[in-house]
Amino acid sequence: MNKEELMNIQPQVELFGFDDKINVRTLALSQLEQSIRVEGKNGRILQNRPIQSWNAILFLTNLLSTANVNYDLESIYVQKRNSFPMLNDEEKALGYDRGKCPINRWMFDKLVAAIQIPNVGNKLVNARIGFGFNEEGIEVAFGMNVSVCSNFAIIGGQLIHTYKWNGREGTPWNSMEYILKEWVSTLDQKMKVEMQLMERMQNTEIKNPAIINTVIGDLYKRAIDQAYVSKYPAPFDTAGMSNFVQNVLKTPPPEGDVQDHVFNQQHGIRNVWDLYNYGTSVMKPGTVDIADISTSSLLFSEYLMESFGISLN
Repeated sequence: MNKEELMNIQPQVELFGFDDKINVRTLALSQLEQSIRVEGKNGRILQNRPIQSWNAILFLTNLLSTANVNYDLESIYVQKRNSFPMLNDEEKALGYDRGKCPINRWMFDKLVAAIQIPNVGNKLVNARIGFGFNEEGIEVAFGMNVSVCSNFAIIGGQLIHTYKWNGREGTPWNSMEYILKEWVSTLDQKMKVEMQLMERMQNTEIKNPAIINTVIGDLYKRAIDQAYVSKYPAPFDTAGMSNFVQNVLKTPPPEGDVQDHVFNQQHGIRNVWDLYNYGTSVMKPGTVDIADISTSSLLFSEYLMESFGISLN
């Protein structure tokens, strides 16, 4: 019996894999639930990841369902370098590899997911919860989805981790559960804070292009410092800065009125909100490491608000 015949008599299990041209793929929750558990040696529970990724996502969606909040669980993203097919010799002999093997033989060590909350917000933005699961631990962020470009805006500081990050102490998962319940019960209030900050960013005009050059120069310095000197977290790494600057260079000068200050590359960078969106537009799966999307969005908003003196005070 040849290899093809052997594969044909195997139980019919959904296949999954990465080809040479694909570094990031999407999963449905039902697929993720079939994957291999992430555990320590001898099945030990990991302190920063005491719950599996699919169970954490279900915890979030169940909170929303219980509160009668309409939501949409968008695609779950996994990337090739952090996804591992756990194959034995027999399975390898059948021809299974990273390009194609049963979904229940994959372990996904890093992933992100977005939960859209379409009825909280306005025509420009809606509420969004970002979920991250990586080798450091679990991350949950509350922010806004920008409708015209699907950028993830985190400008109200709502980001929690089970691990220490950027000088901020980690929150154990059992404590995080209580915080997330509070988030869901106060969605409107949290969104109000985000939108007030967004409006202040929109109302802070950038009339002198030299200001953008100053911002770019400072962010490049921080990216280099992060990569080679202090390792201190920066909004962009060096590759991200290259993508951000290319975005800006392709921008025509502002002209005419832009209704509702919508981020629109045809009208250029008119205010701090536009500048923020030019940056977050490169913070997408496949462009940056998926574990950095939420933290980079938050760091960039904090940098801009500090630089331009924007706050709710």
